Amino acid sequence: MGSKEAREEAAEAKKAKAKEKARKEDKARDKETNAELFKGLVTLSIMPPVDLDQLKRLEEALHESPDLRLVVISGSVANGNEMVVSADDAVPLVDILMAMPPVAQVNKKGKTLQITMKPE
Repeated sequence: MGSKEAREEAAEAKKAKAKEKARKEDKARDKETNAELFKGLVTLSIMPPVDLDQLKRLEEALHESPDLRLVVISGSVANGNEMVVSADDAVPLVDILMAMPPVAQVNKKGKTLQITMKPE
């Protein structure tokens, strides 16, 4: 009966090790995306739902960032809310955005960064 418990413990340990490996790989992939440097014009697409107070707080945070210039704010039925920022030097834009209070998540989709705002 002791060998059955040993096998179960070994199986549990193997599962835990596999789970930890997968977690580390996910974290490394996220870190790779966050570490990417951006330079020049970058479009930020603000994902719905979003309200005016959230957009205003994001706009203020972008103005306060010494590494970025807010170039354009636009909104349309087809494209939703977008902001275009400019960076003269290569900057870790995802990290900068994630540090801003209204931002919950940033995803890269092509040349655009999709921003999900924190719920009110």
